[in-house]
Amino acid sequence: STLLPAMDGTTSSAQRLNEKYHFLNLAQYKHIELLNKQGKLSEALNFQNELLNKSFEDQERKLGLVEKAWNEFLGTLGN
Repeated sequence: STLLPAMDGTTSSAQRLNEKYHFLNLAQYKHIELLNKQGKLSEALNFQNELLNKSFEDQERKLGLVEKAWNEFLGTLGN
C-alpha cells in the first residue's frame, strides 16, 4: 500500500494512517473529525500532513540518537 492515496483529509483516512503510524492523539483526531464535519477537507488534510511529517521527523531524530549511541559504543569496543 502507498501512503499518499490513503491521505485524503477524511477522518477515516486519518484513522487508517494512525493505525499504521501512531501519530495522532485523541484531541488531534477530534480536530480532524470536526474539520470534516465542517466540510474543510483541505484544512484537515493539511493538519494531518503536518502531524504526520512531525512524527516522521521525530522518529528520524530518535533514530539518529540511537545510531550515535551505537557508534559511540562501538568506538569504546575498539579502544
